[in-house]
Amino acid sequence: MDKLKEISAFDEIPLLDDNEDYRMISMDEVEEKQIQWLIPNYIPKEQITLIVGDGGVGKTTSWTNIVSALSKGELCFFENQAEDKREPLKIGYFSSEDPHDSVIKKKLRLNLANQKNIKTIPLKDKRFQKVKFNSQYLEGLIIENELEVLVFDPLQSFIGDNINMGARNAMRSTLNNLIALGEIYHVTIIIIVHTNKREMAGGRNRASDSSDIWDIARSVIFVGDTNDNDVHYFSQEKSNYGKLQPTTLFKIEDGVIMNIGTSSKKDFDFQKDKVKVNKKKTLLEEAKEAIISLLSDHNAYSDEIRNLSEELDISKSTIKRARAELTSEGIIKPKREGSNKGDDKQRTIFYLVKKV
Repeated sequence: MDKLKEISAFDEIPLLDDNEDYRMISMDEVEEKQIQWLIPNYIPKEQITLIVGDGGVGKTTSWTNIVSALSKGELCFFENQAEDKREPLKIGYFSSEDPHDSVIKKKLRLNLANQKNIKTIPLKDKRFQKVKFNSQYLEGLIIENELEVLVFDPLQSFIGDNINMGARNAMRSTLNNLIALGEIYHVTIIIIVHTNKREMAGGRNRASDSSDIWDIARSVIFVGDTNDNDVHYFSQEKSNYGKLQPTTLFKIEDGVIMNIGTSSKKDFDFQKDKVKVNKKKTLLEEAKEAIISLLSDHNAYSDEIRNLSEELDISKSTIKRARAELTSEGIIKPKREGSNKGDDKQRTIFYLVKKV
């Protein structure tokens, strides 16, 4: 081969190697395919989908509902109707977060899963450490168990050794290997990801650990709490193959998800609402502390308490609310003085009943 005599500009060695395969495919050989969905508009087949959220907001309950529904060919809690008849699927999950024989087992039972179709390797099994995104062992598990869906909870436990998740492109090869497994064996991948502590971040800036995983995922769903403590949200934040779907609102009753409607709000909107509420709570607590401090020195009339508004740069309505709550809690007490006769104008004075 004459070209073997040519020298590479990069490393001064022969440009071609007889032992390498340099063939490529031309695009006229490629059959065009439509995007296939595991769950229409939410989870594309043979690709990576992320479920992201803080601790304790319903991530595990959400993915066990999804797994349970897929195991028996039924709808998930956020679906209205399926486009086609859904066949039961074989699922493998790997969790280092929750015990398989108590937490996960119970959630699957409550969701009436076909548990014969759901397999795992327990965390205490030494083989669990061999389950990595780029491991040949994972490939063997897919083949041997004919798995059609894989769930990993959480991301960090399965990235392999010596990978700096914070470094840009550090996880590309690992994740590319996972996508290749998906395409070769027609497996759909769901990865559970934690959020960071950034209050006013949204989307990829709020998902922890690596921007690579956000970029490679074809669909990203955030799970979180609304300002109503009993109501959670399931919000699609990224979709490469279609428009974002409405946010599903749900409650968890006896371990089972109850769909209670939809919302146009996204994760950032709910986070912004929380910051506003927390800020109001902080100002209210500040106002309460100021009133208690004032009354610790001396009893004070209403107008003197009201004047704390200017001193603290807090609204008068917040001062009024703080005073009312302290009164209802029995921490301070009002007392009427004066008779409204002549110059003896009746006024309300407050005094401290108990220190807190």
